[in-house]
Amino acid sequence: MRELNHVQHTYEGNPGEQVTVTVTANGTVHMVTFRLDGGPVETLPEDTPIQFNLKNASGDLTPLQLVMDFSGPGSYDIVVRTVTNCPTDPLHMSCTHSRNGSADPIIENQRYFVE
Repeated sequence: MRELNHVQHTYEGNPGEQVTVTVTANGTVHMVTFRLDGGPVETLPEDTPIQFNLKNASGDLTPLQLVMDFSGPGSYDIVVRTVTNCPTDPLHMSCTHSRNGSADPIIENQRYFVE
């Protein structure tokens, strides 16, 4: 998988490629929900990755929305695994986005396309 746009959280991979996303709370209680591809909102338990496969047709999109809430000051690290060209973590085949604490929940929308 490769990153298309770091700021816009956009990725592209092969048909059927597995995607793994982890969300780690730092200094706050883990309070995360997600919605994958328009499905129901689900609670993401701590230390549990989100895993799914990309669709099969070229250009197909799988959206992932993460909502992170905070119990106080802290942050979340969102890591997308097996990304070959991420400028923030090129040696580890992953791409990390960090989100600092806020009075309001933080919403992150990620987009995964098929090549």
